[in-house]
Amino acid sequence: MDRLNEVNAFLGFLDEGKILYELSNQGMGILVEVYTEKHIWEIQYTIYGDIEIEIFKSDGQTYGISQIDDLFRDYGEHIRRAPVSIRNLEKYTREELFEFLRGLDEAKIFYKLRRDKTDESILVQVVNPGQRWQIKYTSDGSIEIEKFARDGDIMWERKNSSLVVIFSEKELS
Repeated sequence: MDRLNEVNAFLGFLDEGKILYELSNQGMGILVEVYTEKHIWEIQYTIYGDIEIEIFKSDGQTYGISQIDDLFRDYGEHIRRAPVSIRNLEKYTREELFEFLRGLDEAKIFYKLRRDKTDESILVQVVNPGQRWQIKYTSDGSIEIEKFARDGDIMWERKNSSLVVIFSEKELS
């Protein structure tokens, strides 16, 4: 029961700070994905009472659509290039967004979709080993890509240190 109280306290901390997070079922536990300007945190609470923390740090750059071929080449299972019609887009259409998603499906690249209410965009969150890509389809038809790389090793809960403290130390540094 202590672990559930700890999870609830951490989520309360995130809510108070208006920090975006998502919860999902992760096999034998709960995954809390936290999104800040600099980092993506993946915090997994397991049924065994362990906490595993993986942090991905932004490289601070925003890329254009030219990076899409790299995504398919480096992470696609059998497709080595992005579909032709989405490789060199200046602006995108609804059909091209769906073609991109079909291409990810065919290449067996895992992704999630999220709507960003603040700037009316659709975010395609691509999960790669050691990296997370956020591909933003904006309401004006432009595409922005931000890459996050794993920031060191996977951390385990520090003894006698709360997750709120660990989170605050990393985000404020």
